[in-house]
Amino acid sequence: LAIFGFAERVEDGFIIRYLPASEDIYADDISASLLAVNAGVEACIGYCPEQYQWEYKRFRTHPRALSEVYNKVRKT
Repeated sequence: LAIFGFAERVEDGFIIRYLPASEDIYADDISASLLAVNAGVEACIGYCPEQYQWEYKRFRTHPRALSEVYNKVRKT
């Protein structure tokens, strides 16, 4: 059984939330399955988008052609 879970930061600690995954997550079609995963993540973010980490270095290692990809991001 697939579920999504996240911790929402509140004034006196955290609220742990769990959301059911769509049955489409088990689809034989990889595109349908991935859409269900993305929809689940989006649903979690929708609870408290201000707490989502919108920037992160997704790739620890990457092709040489992308070696400067993080250096090109404008710092505010």
